Amino acid sequence: MTVDVPRLLAILVAALALPVVFGGLRHGSSAPSSLVPVHTAPSAAATLSAARLDVADATGVSPAAVALLDVRPTTWDGCLGVKSPGRACAALAVSGLIARFEVDGRTYRYHLASDRYLGPIDPALADDGATTSAPLTSDAEAVVAYYARSDLARRNGADVWSVTVETVAPAAAPIAAVVTLRLDGHAYLYDLTAHGSTALSVAPDTNPTVSTGTVTALEQKMRADLASRLHVAPGSVSILSYIAVRWSDACLGIEQPGQVCAQAVTPGFEATLLATSGNGQTEKLYTYRGANNRFVAADFVPASKLSPAPIARP
Repeated sequence: MTVDVPRLLAILVAALALPVVFGGLRHGSSAPSSLVPVHTAPSAAATLSAARLDVADATGVSPAAVALLDVRPTTWDGCLGVKSPGRACAALAVSGLIARFEVDGRTYRYHLASDRYLGPIDPALADDGATTSAPLTSDAEAVVAYYARSDLARRNGADVWSVTVETVAPAAAPIAAVVTLRLDGHAYLYDLTAHGSTALSVAPDTNPTVSTGTVTALEQKMRADLASRLHVAPGSVSILSYIAVRWSDACLGIEQPGQVCAQAVTPGFEATLLATSGNGQTEKLYTYRGANNRFVAADFVPASKLSPAPIARP
């Protein structure tokens, strides 16, 4: 997937500090609540789903009984949104998500950044960071779509890897997407709609009307392209995000040694795809970029470097 070097370095620096700052406490400990457990998800897209499983484990309920209240995009310093009196935080800019879950009327707060998540966090020690109303990045939208995939599997008692995300509708709101999934030959539609700037409503529909427009056609072509490159079945490839961007050049932000790119603003998109294999034992994210109904499998371009995607404002 897309590598944003400054952001990656910020996350790595913060991650190095996490074991010291938050320790290795688990739920139920009598130690101070300022020590927050740190966890790692299978992939950056899986953090929200992994946090839900952590809540279920901590409360002793089924994951299906854990409700997602809201998701909020934000930017923290090196402390990743956890206050600690007397402790200085590195002056970093780490993008992430604040998620709140509910079990039996009790709320559990988690902070997500890259493939790590912290929680549950005492609200009295939580820092909301620089909350933004800007559209989500490809990475953040993929987290939400991955959650819908996991939720559908939980509701049906199926393995997550058996659910395929076939389409993702472009979203302009901070947290908003419409995804179409398939499980055992049946189509499902999840409407992940923003209410204000924070709330997230997950409403599955088992009889969806699937768009056959340009975006849907492109998404299907990208899924087929990746399946062909990896020699796997198309059902093993999901599309997790499709974000409108404005590329600063005709090369779609894909830099290659010696390549000359026309310096012209090019409206286009960035997409995140997920490929699974070995009955879900292995999953990997891939970045596709495109414009004018064409696309490039960015991660497969030899000797290339991907510049950050400038998100297009609605």
